[in-house]
Amino acid sequence: MKIGIAGASGFTGKKLVEILDKHEAGIEKVFSDSLAGKKVNPEWPEQDGIDLQFEKFSVAEANKLDLVFLATPNEFSALVAPKIKTKIIDLSQVHRMKDGWVYGLPEVNKSLIQDAERIANPGCYATASILSALPLKDSNLHSIIFDCVSGISGAGKKNLQENNFNYLSENFFAYKLADHAHNKEIKHFFGKNAFFTPHVAPLKQGLMCTTHVVFDEIPDVQGITELYKEFYSGSKFVKIVDFIPDLEKVRNTNKCFIGGFGCDSTQIVIVSVIDNLVKGASGQAIQNMNLMLGFDEKEGLS
Repeated sequence: MKIGIAGASGFTGKKLVEILDKHEAGIEKVFSDSLAGKKVNPEWPEQDGIDLQFEKFSVAEANKLDLVFLATPNEFSALVAPKIKTKIIDLSQVHRMKDGWVYGLPEVNKSLIQDAERIANPGCYATASILSALPLKDSNLHSIIFDCVSGISGAGKKNLQENNFNYLSENFFAYKLADHAHNKEIKHFFGKNAFFTPHVAPLKQGLMCTTHVVFDEIPDVQGITELYKEFYSGSKFVKIVDFIPDLEKVRNTNKCFIGGFGCDSTQIVIVSVIDNLVKGASGQAIQNMNLMLGFDEKEGLS
C-alpha cells in the first residue's frame, strides 16, 4: 500500500506520521510546503526509522498513492480534494456532512467506511460528544447538553494568544459559545435540543465531555448503563467503565472511556474522555484507513 500525508508538519499530520511509522502499511509520501526539502529525520529526531523527505504537495504525486490523508486547513482541502482521484481521508472540517463523503465515525458508519472512497474525519469535540450519548439517540429525551474541555493542540499550530501557555497558565476559558463548527455534527445526530459549549484548558492534549442528558421522567440508571455496555460490546476502542474517567486513562491512545452515569432527578450525567489528537483526529483517521483498506481495525493503534 502507498500512503501519503498532506499537511504533515501540523499536529495531526505529525501524529499520523508517528502512528504510520508503526503500521504495516508504512508511509510513501509526506507533503509539507513549509518543510519541503528537509528530511523527516533529523527534523523529527524521534522518528528515527523514517527515511523520507518532505515534499511540496502535488496532485499528480497524490494520485499515484492508494490513499492520501488531508491534514490540511479547510480552504486547502476544499481546493485539492476534487482533483484527487485516489482514496481520501480528510481531517479538516470542510467535507463533514457533505454529499459524496462518508462521516468517518466507525461506531456509527463502519460498513459505509469499509466501502468508501472519501471519508470526512469527525471533529474531536463531536467524537467525544456523539459517543457519550449515541446509545440514547432514539430515547425519549428532553434535551442534551455537552460541556467539553480540550487541550490547546485542538486549535492546531496557529499563532494565537489562546494557544499560548503563558496566557493559559492559571487560566481557563470558553469560546465560540453557540457557533463552533462541531455543533453542526452534534445536532445532525441529536437534533435542535442538543447544546454544546467548548472550553480550553492549560494542557497539550486530551478532551473531556461532560454530557447532561435530561429526560421527561426519572431515568433507569442501571438500565441505561447496561444499554451502553451492550451497545458498545463490539467496539474495538470504546470502553464503558464503572468510574468517572479522566484524561490519563486515554492519553496517547485511540480509546474512548465512558463512565459516570450519575443521576440527579430527571438528569443523568455521563463523562467521556478521548485524546483529541488520536481518537479525536489522527488515530480515528488511521482506524478509518484500516477499515477502508482491509487491515485489522486496531492495526497501528494498539
